[in-house]
Amino acid sequence: MMYEMQPTKFEELLMNRKESGVVQGKIEEIWRTENGMKLEISDVTVKFVDRNQEETLKYNLVIYDNSNQEYKLGNIVMWEGKISTFEPPGNYGQFDEVMYQKARGIEGVCFAKS
Repeated sequence: MMYEMQPTKFEELLMNRKESGVVQGKIEEIWRTENGMKLEISDVTVKFVDRNQEETLKYNLVIYDNSNQEYKLGNIVMWEGKISTFEPPGNYGQFDEVMYQKARGIEGVCFAKS
């Protein structure tokens, strides 16, 4: 018997496309990258600009921020940017970022405007 994963609320909201929006959440993890910061946030609220729709999600998101802003764990911060789900693997046997991130409780990503 083949089981199929049901789309999450976040996936249904985005319908596999990138959208402009405002994301607010509590910083749980912080990593420095070559281009700025990568942050994992929880207690996420997403406001989709094009739809004038706001949703509170129980999932975590990853934020890529290339500003020089300093962040601290536990801060509640807001970003504006492009929000999307993770890309599924393009080839058989390729790393599956969607499944990896879902196993960690992370549903999507936001590329913050700088």
